[in-house]
Amino acid sequence: MRRLPLILLALVLLLAYAPITSAATIAPAQAAETVRAELVRAQLALASDPARAQRALDAAQSAYAGTLAGPFGSTLPAIDERARAGFAAAQSALETADAPAFAAARASTWAALLAGGYGMVEHALAANDAASAQSWLPLREFRHATRFSRPDSDATLAVAAAAAGTRPAAEALDAVRADLLDTYQARLTEAMHDLSTADAQGFATRRSEAAALADGYFAILAPAYA
Repeated sequence: MRRLPLILLALVLLLAYAPITSAATIAPAQAAETVRAELVRAQLALASDPARAQRALDAAQSAYAGTLAGPFGSTLPAIDERARAGFAAAQSALETADAPAFAAARASTWAALLAGGYGMVEHALAANDAASAQSWLPLREFRHATRFSRPDSDATLAVAAAAAGTRPAAEALDAVRADLLDTYQARLTEAMHDLSTADAQGFATRRSEAAALADGYFAILAPAYA
């Protein structure tokens, strides 16, 4: 009988610390994908089930706060501000059932996370921290494969080589920039094409989303253009 209190104490401690351990091990790309997926769910439920949409939006913000807000806030505060502005715009659009505004907010938030992933990789490699760069690099997009091009893996290979000590971090950073900037240039072109098509067809929600994505991709590219 004396063992029962010890067993109960062990269970209490396990339950108390398990969520903390689980949250600490969520990869940045996984957290970002959760944000993206929950925002999509919120948008789909916006008109038919506002309460469900609110729950999804809350889940997206929780995923951001649990893994991404801290690193972005300390290292890339401008990115953190952009992400939080996106969530605020989504909340406002939800409250007014404004589908185009919610689509724009969702796209802006996602683009901010992509910019954050790129910025964290740059920051890590500049500090010669290839391991951190590896953890952040999956928070990215790839070019769509066509018969004339394939998705690039140059950044992944370069960062892996830097982590293995077979390539200088500075060279890996050059490869990352070439790969990701090329990717987001292609994505910007696609977004501009989608924007033109949606505008011609009168699809307001799709137009808002494409415009916000184009703006977000260009924000990633702007320093290189400058």
